[in-house]
Amino acid sequence: MKCPICEKGKLKKGKIREVMFGVDLGEFPAEVCEECEESFTDIETTKRIEEEAKKRGIWGLEFVNLKEGEEAYIHPDSKGIRINRGI
Repeated sequence: MKCPICEKGKLKKGKIREVMFGVDLGEFPAEVCEECEESFTDIETTKRIEEEAKKRGIWGLEFVNLKEGEEAYIHPDSKGIRINRGI
């Protein structure tokens, strides 16, 4: 299959190391572009990655100390993601 990102490389079965917010979640199977190295996971693998992130406390509103219904402006800056509350 042709890579939908670079449209040049072919996707090959492989493994990726998933790191979220600096936390290593482990290795997971994926289709990886031989040209641009973009990776794609299937639904089951994506759910496994999400569950691992939840187990480690880095998923959802709780991770950034927001409560449902609380207003905030979330945007990138030079050091990562900035959250301004009470906007």
